[in-house]
Amino acid sequence: METLMHATKTVALGIAALLCAGGLAPAQVRLAQWNITNWSTSSVAARGTAFQTAIYGVAPSGEQMAPDVMIVQEIIQGGNPGSYPISPAYTTTGQASVNAFLNLLNTAPGSPADWAAAPYVPTQGDTGNALFYRTSKVSHLSTTTLGCAFANAPCGSGGATLDVGPGPAQSPRDNQRWLVHLVGYAPGAAGADLYLYSGHLKAGDGSVEQARKVPEADRVRADSAALPAGSNFAFGADLNVQTSNRNYYQTLIGIASGTAGQFFDPISTPGNWNNNPAYANVHTQEPATQMDDRHDQILISAALRDGQGMSYISAVPGGNIFAPFRVYSTALPYDSNQWNDPNHSYRCWGNDGNHSGGPINTAPTNAQVGQVIADALVTTVAGNGHLGVYLDLEVPAKLGAPTGTIDLGSVAQNSTTNYTLSISNAADLARFSKPGTGWGIDALSYSMAFTSGSGFTIPSGLGPFERTAAPGPPANSHVVVLNTSTSGVKTSTLTITTDDPANPTRVLTFTANVIGGIQGACCATAGTCSLSGSTSCTSSYLGDNTVCSPNPCPQPTGACCTTIGACTTTTQAACANTYQGNGTSCSPNICPSPSGACCTGTSCAFTTQFACTGAFQGSATICGPTGNPTTCCPANYNGNSGLTVDDIFGFLGGWFSGAPRADFNHDGFITVQDIFDFLAAWFLGC
Repeated sequence: METLMHATKTVALGIAALLCAGGLAPAQVRLAQWNITNWSTSSVAARGTAFQTAIYGVAPSGEQMAPDVMIVQEIIQGGNPGSYPISPAYTTTGQASVNAFLNLLNTAPGSPADWAAAPYVPTQGDTGNALFYRTSKVSHLSTTTLGCAFANAPCGSGGATLDVGPGPAQSPRDNQRWLVHLVGYAPGAAGADLYLYSGHLKAGDGSVEQARKVPEADRVRADSAALPAGSNFAFGADLNVQTSNRNYYQTLIGIASGTAGQFFDPISTPGNWNNNPAYANVHTQEPATQMDDRHDQILISAALRDGQGMSYISAVPGGNIFAPFRVYSTALPYDSNQWNDPNHSYRCWGNDGNHSGGPINTAPTNAQVGQVIADALVTTVAGNGHLGVYLDLEVPAKLGAPTGTIDLGSVAQNSTTNYTLSISNAADLARFSKPGTGWGIDALSYSMAFTSGSGFTIPSGLGPFERTAAPGPPANSHVVVLNTSTSGVKTSTLTITTDDPANPTRVLTFTANVIGGIQGACCATAGTCSLSGSTSCTSSYLGDNTVCSPNPCPQPTGACCTTIGACTTTTQAACANTYQGNGTSCSPNICPSPSGACCTGTSCAFTTQFACTGAFQGSATICGPTGNPTTCCPANYNGNSGLTVDDIFGFLGGWFSGAPRADFNHDGFITVQDIFDFLAAWFLGC
């Protein structure tokens, strides 16, 4: 099964060659590690633009560094804390240094400007670690510090080993571990989590220096071994290591203490790296003077190299991450592609393999990054420093499938009844694929099984199957067939097992009612229709071979109320106003009606709108005081003491001033006719 999964994920090498020729598109999730050399707010003026060019500049080959997550070291925080609790000044200074670099990332030409940083945690050493990440790709969940320097600190209570400090068995700095989660994947889906460690081991390779590197390797390996089984984790560090046989390096990648928490070199390139031209294209230090050491590395967990879910991937489709990395060889003729191994996305940015023992920006022109970026990288190291390394990770598949119960309704015995089950890979192409092709997203691996019930089958098989996230046909289609040879209710439970970390299983229930023998439309009292035999219909059977489409069943009726309180008996579908429910009656009238003043001539009565036989004046209107009926006597202009000559004077005053009430005949205009109409009404006593 595993062979089948890997085989179906392999894309034609012709596509790989095309991608190589045109340069690689932005990464799926590109993880970078970089010791940025004593970085502080004062570094911005001298090196800020160079970092922006190095990170987002486009090389002549079409390559960009353009990471999505960056682990960095040498954040200036103002020195070594001397006691616990650590002074807030270290946090303030370190956070300011982090913010300065974060601003560069967000303002660089070509940047997506979606960078954030984990809150700075002061290290117990001289400089600190930091994590930068694109919020469109990952979210930061937590930060954990490993290592202890002070007996009175929480980590030192209970006699815990003080493994950080200046002593011969202490590392000079502690470590941070960050937990991030892929955006768009369900919270709590462990397969979308990634633990990231940062480290900066003691410089130098003498026996004294080597001894001080051991505590850092021990604590990181112990912590990774305690993570949940199958966790995705990576260690980005300035290891200050010269050869892979050092005991502290073997602590990280070896199995002397078992395989739990084991790290792996993604490019499987052990050896004596120091000042060895055979490893020229994996050296990371020192680009301004001489490239001669592989100090900076990203090490990964077993779960990140198994080809399933979140996993380290090759540079192009069809690559094999387990193939030996193409290291530089002085026995080979000059090869401008020596840095560009298609089997691996792991790169040292700025090292083309052709500048061993010298600066990366001298002749021949840097084949990986070109002259402009090479010059910028030399500026970033401030005279003596490191190049960054990076690798690409593919993201897990996401299941796209129905949920719950799929009811096929009533069907005739011996009829052909099928359901097409569509299963897709719903991972986000736009967010995680280069460039929208599906490359960089794990294929959805799934199988199916009917775990209970009977009556439904999938004749084409139950898997295993795969579905890529590539554009094109949106889903795999599986025809679910209902056995209609016998009558009765059929129910089956289908369990879909997947490698979607958020949906390892999806349970669907299929159901249908197979009607046997001669059948017809059976009408329920609610007006619904179902196919049934005459003897099994418990309500109204319309006859053999009658059908339910269109629905032939009489619909129930009830009271339908208008806005004025009128009541009619009709079906719910025919009621244009408020339906009171099936079986409700209009006798007596149950419809609410608004009440107000009702004018019959100059006579006024307070009644419902429905009962008013004259002119209803509106909801909640009143007739006016007894003996002074203002509502139904418009000539009572001032509304005071019945009709008096004062009403004439009041009306004329309003007429001359253009008051709206002076439009007595309501024709929209104030004219002499309004005076005549008012006087006529006044003399009639209304």
